[in-house]
Amino acid sequence: EEHMDEDLQCLQLGLFQVADGMALSNFFHDKPVAEALVMQEIGRVVPTKATGLILPSGDGGGTLQFIGRTIERRSGSPDLFVYVEPSYLDSTFESYGIKHSSSSTAAAPDLASHLEKTDASSLAELSDEVYGKFRRALGKLLWLGQTRMDMKVYLSLLGTKQAEPTFAAEQALRAVLRFLRNDGRVALRFPSPALMAENPDLDYVVHVFADASHAPYRFNGRKGISGQAVYVNHCLVCCERDSQLYFACQVSGIPYIGRKVIDLQDIFIRICE
Repeated sequence: EEHMDEDLQCLQLGLFQVADGMALSNFFHDKPVAEALVMQEIGRVVPTKATGLILPSGDGGGTLQFIGRTIERRSGSPDLFVYVEPSYLDSTFESYGIKHSSSSTAAAPDLASHLEKTDASSLAELSDEVYGKFRRALGKLLWLGQTRMDMKVYLSLLGTKQAEPTFAAEQALRAVLRFLRNDGRVALRFPSPALMAENPDLDYVVHVFADASHAPYRFNGRKGISGQAVYVNHCLVCCERDSQLYFACQVSGIPYIGRKVIDLQDIFIRICE
């Protein structure tokens, strides 16, 4: 919404989800005038309370919580960081008995080494109780995956076993949890438009890397696997990964898909500018 006032003209964007709301504006001078106007208007209808404020980097940045995610701008850095607090998985770690490892980092898990097993014990179905715990843990990981792009492949593979999880699938889930126990502080970094304005001669805005493979795994019965990673000014902002059930994605078509994604992202960025 473009709000007009005697001394103020700015572009105001509001995002709302159930009881959470966030207002964004391209105007700041001495105090958050535009945000105060939004609070005032919403307050006429429902009670409102400001729970956080993010200022320009030169004014100290700031942190706020929105729909379970932390959004942060650090002092001196115009970029925005979005992440889920590491404590989000504490109850899941406790449920599975996952503790901090002695080393500072854990190796990235190889889920295929668990899911490809074909012995009787690995293919055994989970009990109702263990199945319920598996679904709850996977659900929390799927939520976390919205800000952890490096988890996309793991979650996609585990998701193919959600309907009929086996002991091998639970072991694969445990491997992911052990990895995350020591790797919780990872954030998405969104570059500031100010940085783009400082480099007007750059011949790129968006980089997309895409790839595909024919039926790389035997355990899930999928015909193919494809994925892509989207970078804006060297910052990873989005990853997608998918398994094809009824058809095999041709590798020769991936460059075309990548170009189409680039076109869409470029249009979106130009609209935002």
